[in-house]
Amino acid sequence: MAGYLAPQKDAFLAGVEALDAYAREHHTAPFADLTAEQRDSVLTAISGDQAPPNLRAFFNQARA
Repeated sequence: MAGYLAPQKDAFLAGVEALDAYAREHHTAPFADLTAEQRDSVLTAISGDQAPPNLRAFFNQARA
């Protein structure tokens, strides 16, 4: 991330790390290595308020 997004780089990377940690906790693999069904499960949990607040904040920011 560069330019006007540079100040958000650390928060974005922390969000990606939190997403991987959540995926590993619930499916024993990083998010990118999950099946489509497992990724859907993780994203559904995040959007349904079943994930930690910092992960929901990252998800909402990434969707925007």
